[in-house]
Amino acid sequence: MLDPASGPQGNRTLLPPSVGIYLQVTEGEDAGRRFDLSRGGAFTIGRRGSDIELVDPKVSRKHAEIQVLARDQYFLVDHGSRNGTRVNGVRLNRRRLRHNDVIRVGDTALQIMVVESGIRPDGSAA
Repeated sequence: MLDPASGPQGNRTLLPPSVGIYLQVTEGEDAGRRFDLSRGGAFTIGRRGSDIELVDPKVSRKHAEIQVLARDQYFLVDHGSRNGTRVNGVRLNRRRLRHNDVIRVGDTALQIMVVESGIRPDGSAA
């Protein structure tokens, strides 16, 4: 499981230190949790054993994956989940993500937040 304060283990592509990419859980049993994706690489979304571990019973064990490739290149890929994956209300298999996009897996909503240096994830100045 990805600790909200750190990224997953393994070989990751480092993003410029001036950029932070976060995934904020806005709805569901995990609401309020925030995951740091700034190290780059691939992050699985799912139940127990995933990088982004959710308790939602409608989420598959390995539901989807966020791929952070570069500062402005991050993608969501559905792993053939039973209940599907939606971004901004549209069901998909793969999609490039943008700041403020809302991902829905099961009954959980997660929002992508991209912040520049000097800005906190909540949008306030550092």
